[in-house]
Amino acid sequence: MHMNTEFNQLTNAGRRALVTKDWAALQPIVQRLQTAFENEAETYYLAGVLARVQVQPRVAVTLFERGLNVDAKRYDIAVGQAYTGTYRYSDTCANGYTD
Repeated sequence: MHMNTEFNQLTNAGRRALVTKDWAALQPIVQRLQTAFENEAETYYLAGVLARVQVQPRVAVTLFERGLNVDAKRYDIAVGQAYTGTYRYSDTCANGYTD
C-alpha cells in the first residue's frame, strides 16, 4: 500500500467514482493524480478507464500499457487494456476501417 495520504485519498475517491460510474467526479481526480503521482500504476489505471469511457481507445491502451510497465502484476490494468483493445478493434471494424 502506498504510504502517501493524498495518494490514498485520491485513489480511494477514484475507485468510488468507478463503482458509481461518476465520470465527472473522476476527471479532476485523474488530473490531480497525473500531476502529483504521474508514475504510479493506479494513476495510469484510473486515467486509462477515464480515457476509455471518453471513447479515446488509443489513449486508454497507451495508459494501460504504461501502468503495466510500472507494475506488471496489476491484473486489473491488463483486463482494462484487453477490454479496450477488443472494444477498439470491434468499433473500428464495425465502422468499416482500421488503424
